[in-house]
Amino acid sequence: MQVAILGAPQTGKTQLALALRQALNAQGVAAHVSDDAPLPQRQRNDLILLCGLDLRPASPAQLQADHTIRQTLSARALSFQVVYGLGSARVENALFGLAQQAHAQGLAALAAQIRQPPAARWRGPCESCGDADCEHQLFSRLLAKPH
Repeated sequence: MQVAILGAPQTGKTQLALALRQALNAQGVAAHVSDDAPLPQRQRNDLILLCGLDLRPASPAQLQADHTIRQTLSARALSFQVVYGLGSARVENALFGLAQQAHAQGLAALAAQIRQPPAARWRGPCESCGDADCEHQLFSRLLAKPH
């Protein structure tokens, strides 16, 4: 599996590549993770992540580089996921993005190996589930509030 980490300068792509390589190795996923391969060498079956511009206020040069990368990916009809977040959240978001791309390419087994889907929280009739985040309870509380 080829994983390309793309991004404007100073968007954390090298740090993400290192962390992602460790996370995938820990899960037993054989992957070549690169943050320095030229964009024109990317293939349709590569899993591509684009680092978002959320780590610090973006400079005009970063905005231009991000725009150029997105245009090139679109022109070559290459699918990609944008990754946001800090620290471990960024790695989790990257794993989610890789799993989504693998699944879209018909690689469901690989997608499951990269990231297990979250367990379903709902476990029975909504009226008696007791989950504070339950949609039924949330909307009931909202409707009961005076306007």
